Amino acid sequence: MAKPKNGWSIGLMDAYTLQENADYTLGNGTDRSVAVEPATNYLVGRAKKDFNKGNTYLGGFATAVNRSLDGRYFEDFMHSSAYVGGVDYEHQFADQNWVASGAISASSVHGSSEAIARTQQSPVRYYDRIGSEVLSVDPAKTALQGFSTEMSIKKQGGDDNWRTALTYSQTSPGYEVNDLGFQTRADLKWVGGVVIYREIDPKYVRYYDFFIGYDSGWNYDGDQIRNSIMNGGSVSFNNQWSFNYNFGYNFKQYYDRISRGGPVLERPKDWNLIANMNTDRSKVISFNLGGNLRREVAGEYDNAIWLGVNYRPTTFIQLSFGPEYRHQVDVDQYITSVSDVNATHTYENRYVFSDIVQHTLSANLRLNWTFSPTMSLQTYFRPFVSTGDFSRFKEVAEPYTYNYNVYGEDIGTIADQNGSYTIDPDGNGSSSSFTIADPDFNFRSLQGNAVFRWEYAPGSTLYFVWQQQREDYSSIGAFDLGDQLNDLMNAKPTNVFLIKLSYWFGS
Repeated sequence: MAKPKNGWSIGLMDAYTLQENADYTLGNGTDRSVAVEPATNYLVGRAKKDFNKGNTYLGGFATAVNRSLDGRYFEDFMHSSAYVGGVDYEHQFADQNWVASGAISASSVHGSSEAIARTQQSPVRYYDRIGSEVLSVDPAKTALQGFSTEMSIKKQGGDDNWRTALTYSQTSPGYEVNDLGFQTRADLKWVGGVVIYREIDPKYVRYYDFFIGYDSGWNYDGDQIRNSIMNGGSVSFNNQWSFNYNFGYNFKQYYDRISRGGPVLERPKDWNLIANMNTDRSKVISFNLGGNLRREVAGEYDNAIWLGVNYRPTTFIQLSFGPEYRHQVDVDQYITSVSDVNATHTYENRYVFSDIVQHTLSANLRLNWTFSPTMSLQTYFRPFVSTGDFSRFKEVAEPYTYNYNVYGEDIGTIADQNGSYTIDPDGNGSSSSFTIADPDFNFRSLQGNAVFRWEYAPGSTLYFVWQQQREDYSSIGAFDLGDQLNDLMNAKPTNVFLIKLSYWFGS
């Protein structure tokens, strides 16, 4: 990164990775090797120019990914090249109390028709979504382009206690940056605003603030997929304790992802409340206590509680423990889709869902011990247990609703086959029966690491690292903490030991 005195900032990074191979052994003892990652070149560039004494800037950015696929099986799955370029700006005005900012970028990915078809059908965009009047898969495409933009104005300062922000963003269905970035969805137009009141010198407490906001979003078919109001606030007391909460309410809106490319479904109205209390962290012992409540008109709920305890017996030892328990019930858990010409109400496919009762327990345990200014030990352990019990298998009754027909109650029959379910969706009708595996699960894992650091000379450091991972899975669904922890400790561990040495040359 270079930053000349004339206000320019320029950065450029290029990396080339060699092809990666995986070695394996066949059942007859024959050793084989297969390429699992092609040789790839990654390029990132950034330029920015400051104006107006630093109150304004205009910038540009670009990324490029080029892979050496060489006509191998990679071509069916990966892009041969991917490019992103854009500009951004920020302008502070009214004595830097207001800020206007924005960005726009365009993407272009290239590859075989098979790879581009996968990109079109990925969960980021679902070009194959049934019922869409805007999106459709073009199997002959060998490239896909899109754009994304965001514009925002906000009040960030001033003599009064009010702050506010308003943002609009839009991402076209074809926008794709996951080759050198992170993107969860495209196909979105979104607007949101928030108003904040804060008091930094109140009479009876140290500080408090309060906000209210609203956001709304649509996909390119015009389905409203966001329609929510939120409210929250925080207060800091004179004894160094603090409290904060966030409340959200979702009005009528729709899911366009829940059926995995199937019909759009209505999202039942719900509300969600999160609250936290923190004690004085300067004390030898401090803690935080929080919880989450969510309720939905369709019967779903989510209850969670967490606790954090910090213990500092000396200035050089800190121990923390943070357990969390969550119990949730969902009534719209996606299972699978089955083709059936008789299912005319859902585009000749049956979209199978179920209820799920889930229990999750986890905890974080940390120990930080500083032996001297040049020597320290840090440890971290995280056990995790989660179970899911599935029941009341059903199918979508009608798009743009949250109505379902339960097998064995509203329609058809369902038979438990000890590890699977056989479903006849219309009883004695002409539709074929189908079988799904029992999705109940018990998942357990333990992650742990320890890092010993020794700065044996100024700027020169030696690290010893130990990492352990344990995982275990079964298809039971029942939550029994004693059994879960016992099975976790019996799981075969994976241990990794690392040594890192650095030496600083110079004075």
